[in-house]
Amino acid sequence: GNTHSIVNVEIAEIDDSRPSSIADAIGYDFRGSFEASGNFQLNNWNLDFSGKFVSDDTFLRRFDLNDETDIKSYLSLSRYWKNAQLEINSFHFSSLLPEENGSEPLILPEIKFLWNPDKIIFGGKSKISIDVLGIVRKTDGNTYRLSSEVDWVRQFIKESGHIFRINLNLRGDAYRSTKRWIPNNSTRLLPSNPYGIAKDIFRLLPSFNAEWKFPLKSDHSSTILEPTIQLSYSLDEGKNFLVPNEDSIGFELNSHNIFSRNRIPGLDFWETGSRVNYGVKFSHFFNKTGVFSGLIGQSYKFKNPDTFEKGSGLEKKLSDFVVDFLFKPNKEITVSYKGRLDDNDINLRRSEFDILITYPRW
Repeated sequence: GNTHSIVNVEIAEIDDSRPSSIADAIGYDFRGSFEASGNFQLNNWNLDFSGKFVSDDTFLRRFDLNDETDIKSYLSLSRYWKNAQLEINSFHFSSLLPEENGSEPLILPEIKFLWNPDKIIFGGKSKISIDVLGIVRKTDGNTYRLSSEVDWVRQFIKESGHIFRINLNLRGDAYRSTKRWIPNNSTRLLPSNPYGIAKDIFRLLPSFNAEWKFPLKSDHSSTILEPTIQLSYSLDEGKNFLVPNEDSIGFELNSHNIFSRNRIPGLDFWETGSRVNYGVKFSHFFNKTGVFSGLIGQSYKFKNPDTFEKGSGLEKKLSDFVVDFLFKPNKEITVSYKGRLDDNDINLRRSEFDILITYPRW
């Protein structure tokens, strides 16, 4: 079936009695804003959009409509099949701060395609993905990226309880960039390109990952222990510093990514070299609905890391300890703690504590 809806439309126009030079400065004969969002579904296709237009940088704040300093508009077209999905997106960012005018990106297009073939290959499951990205800027240059990836994974479960998992991955990237960037001393270890010289960069990124797990549970206990050891290798092709870093910024080691094949978010940076990750997961169940679970893990790289920032937890060969605990005595209360401990003196480097209490209506 087909469904269509316009979720929200807002129009604000305010007469401004100030001199006409204001209108000349902003390039419009009026001051105002327009905002609309909605969703259209046609057969198996889904269209989402949200957009906002503002005549000038100060309109929303001057008339106390909102305090936004950035505006994001997007258009998204998607379709999902039984074993595949396609997304075509476009994003436009506008800054209402004059000092950033011109550096805001227009993402056109962003295309993501994922296919999980049903056929079993050599006893394992495969996945094929294609990612296309175009980033256009008025003042800082443009970046276009095509990335394709083939992933294969197979799991072996032995009668003794040992679980082995093998993962092979091959990714290829092609870049064309005129983006201008200048490195600073604190974060982005990139060669400068202050004049926006056109660069074509190609790289082939194979990786291998082998994992062992051994869940342990006594017949007389409600506790499960699961030691895990993971060996990973990724080709060091030496091009990490040649591409502009658009989407691999702000990495920190934590319990969610310590056992990931590529722990750096995004596609621009690639974790290279050989490493071993190890840890212990545990779960203790009590009072029918109660659970206390956790993870303690660490990582060791066989060469000095060159792509991780100070404070990320992976800036040395031996990483920080990662801890993650969850205590849920009943359905209403959940307490969680996540942190990183220094590998030398066990001092806390990062802590995050959350408590969630939920009760039905009185």
